[in-house]
Amino acid sequence: MSNTAPLLKVAVISDPQAYPTLNDWGMNNLEKAIRFLAPMKPDVLLMAGDLADHAIPETYAIYHELMEKYFSGEEFTPDELI
Repeated sequence: MSNTAPLLKVAVISDPQAYPTLNDWGMNNLEKAIRFLAPMKPDVLLMAGDLADHAIPETYAIYHELMEKYFSGEEFTPDELI
């Protein structure tokens, strides 16, 4: 195969262990990863491992906000990524 487009673009983020604040090291790195991946327009974004260090609903709300910020206008919505 030469100069052909990939059949499926898969992006993987693993174990940010985030807390519910954008100033958190894990959430900050998660945003950097999402911002890096967004221009590549992956077909699938796989969250492998723990998104949050604890199951605090605010952590997931910030994750949804980040997905909307960097992937808005795409063919999927953040709710479909759960």
